[in-house]
Amino acid sequence: YVTSKEDSEAGAKLRNSQDEAVKKEIAAGEKVYQATLAKEDWSAKIAEMLGIPVVTYANKPGTSGIFRAIELMKTTPAKSVMVGDQVFTDVIAGNRAGVRTFMVEKLHKKEIWYVLLKRPFEKLVRLIGRF
Repeated sequence: YVTSKEDSEAGAKLRNSQDEAVKKEIAAGEKVYQATLAKEDWSAKIAEMLGIPVVTYANKPGTSGIFRAIELMKTTPAKSVMVGDQVFTDVIAGNRAGVRTFMVEKLHKKEIWYVLLKRPFEKLVRLIGRF
């Protein structure tokens, strides 16, 4: 199970419902990793809060970070899931790595400028793709 919790500059605050969902996966025996494009210090705070390991500089939409997380979990792409809030990074990376992907809504309104530039195009892709 690969999880991507990227909220740009929003800090280490997660919604309780998503925090609880990750904790339930861990309690059910699932292995959870955070694969993020973010810097190590920021990502480490979220990972520590959730009690999960983190793969930083995941190079999404490349697959190296996803495969690193899969390797660290000693699992396979077929047994992994990518959860993310960005079509052009998370979903594409997961698809390219051969893992099942789940699109979630972004956690916070505040986002870094380059993510904001992509959001209208993501909205169009989601509308056409019906997800």
